[in-house]
Amino acid sequence: MMMAEAGGRGAWARLFSEPNMAKFHEPTLEGVDFPTLGVARAWNDPAAGVLTVGTYAADSARRGHATSFRLTRIPTDLVQVRCDDAEHHRWRVSGAGEITVDTDIGLHRFAIVVPPWGRDRLPEVQTPESRSATELSTVPTGPAVPTESVGRTLGSSPLAMTCACCG
Repeated sequence: MMMAEAGGRGAWARLFSEPNMAKFHEPTLEGVDFPTLGVARAWNDPAAGVLTVGTYAADSARRGHATSFRLTRIPTDLVQVRCDDAEHHRWRVSGAGEITVDTDIGLHRFAIVVPPWGRDRLPEVQTPESRSATELSTVPTGPAVPTESVGRTLGSSPLAMTCACCG
């Protein structure tokens, strides 16, 4: 019932007949300090070269405390990180095609910008269809958040973000 309500007519069938395989080559948000830090939005706009991540204090008692999250499949030598419309310098390369963003627990809007000429340099990853059944059964799972919307977005700006309660 939820798919019919949220996805519209034919949405459930499209999950299987028209899967989004591009997501296996796009930036991914990982390592979120949940349930302390909440993610209101994780949205990749490949045409603009911007990954938008909206955070909030899921545990209000920890608001202002230090935390971090990782972004994978990023050309680390070309990336620019912005937080709340200002340059954010508290990030570091933490692996091949991976950065760690240091921040505090609270309401923030991050824009991770990859210039158009850098998108063809995203690290390659194997897609599930290229792996054997044995490999798939041993792939570790974790709290990765796909770069599709995980919250509500209001307003005309792709960087506009709000949660359902603050509407």
